[in-house]
Amino acid sequence: MATSVLSRSQIKLLSQILHSTSLSLGRDSQLALQRETLSRLLGFNDWNSASALLPDKIAGDTDVAIALLEMPQHDAKRIMCVGRDAPWRLPEKARDYLVDRSVDPSQYVVTSYTRPDSLLPQEKRYYETIFSPSAGEPITYKEQLTPAEIDYRPSYHTPVVITFANLQGKFAFKLTVWLVSLYSKTDSASYFTGAAAKPLYNSIIQSITGTEPKLREAYCIVGNADANFPYAIVRCDERGAELEFIKALRYSPGGEIWERLKGYNDQLGLSLLDVAEVTNSRWITDCENNGGETYD
Repeated sequence: MATSVLSRSQIKLLSQILHSTSLSLGRDSQLALQRETLSRLLGFNDWNSASALLPDKIAGDTDVAIALLEMPQHDAKRIMCVGRDAPWRLPEKARDYLVDRSVDPSQYVVTSYTRPDSLLPQEKRYYETIFSPSAGEPITYKEQLTPAEIDYRPSYHTPVVITFANLQGKFAFKLTVWLVSLYSKTDSASYFTGAAAKPLYNSIIQSITGTEPKLREAYCIVGNADANFPYAIVRCDERGAELEFIKALRYSPGGEIWERLKGYNDQLGLSLLDVAEVTNSRWITDCENNGGETYD
C-alpha cells in the first residue's frame, strides 16, 4: 500500500540528490528514472501516481536512508527507510535481505568503507558567512576553499560505498547507502552525520556482520598553543580522541597546510569526505576550545 511519509517536493529533492551523486560516482543516472524508483519504493505504481496522491508539503523534519545492494548473479536491490530511526533500520533490513537469500553476513568482512571523492571535475567550494546589519538586507560573504581543504558542513550528499568480501578476500557484495535529513520548512536537505557516541560506521557494519569494527582513524588539523606554530597535525579516532601528535605547523597562506594534511590521509586511502566524517568530533572539540574558531 502506498504511503505518504514523504511529500511530493521531498521526492523531487531526493531524486535530484540520487541523480547528481550517482553521476559523481561514475554511474549512469536519469532524473526521471530516480523519481520512478522512489515512487515504487513508497508503494506507488509510478511517479504520476505518486505525484497525484502525495501532499506537496508535510509538517516536520525526517530522515531517509536508501541502499543499493549489488551482488554477483543477483539483480540489484534497493531498500528505503523513512523516519528518525531510518539510518539504523536500513542496515538491519539489508541484513534480513541477505539472510533471506541464504547469505550469512557474519561470514563476510568489510574491505572498503568510503564516501568517495567525485569522479567529475571538482567545482569551486566556498564558506559562506551571512552578516545581518541593524538596517538593510543581510550581506553574504563568500570565501573559496582550497582543493585539499576539509569542509565539515553536512552539505555534501555523497553516499557511503561499502564493499564486502568473504573470509578468503574474494568480493562478495557492495552496499551503497544514502543518508539524508529532510527539512520541511526550507525544502532543503543535509547529509545525516549521526552521533559521535556511536558512529554510523560502527552501527552499519555491526548491524550487518554482527561484529563491531574498530573505530576509524584519520589525521586532522587542530590549534596549537605555540604562537610560532599555531597549528598542528594530530591523529585521532572517530569519537574525537587524540591518539598521536604528529607535527606542529607554522601559518601559511594558500592552502599549504591542507595539502600537508592530505598527504597523511592519502596514505590511509581516505577521501576528503572520509576525513571530515572521521575527524568531525575532534574538530568540534578543538573549535569549542578555541572560542568557536575554525581553521581555514
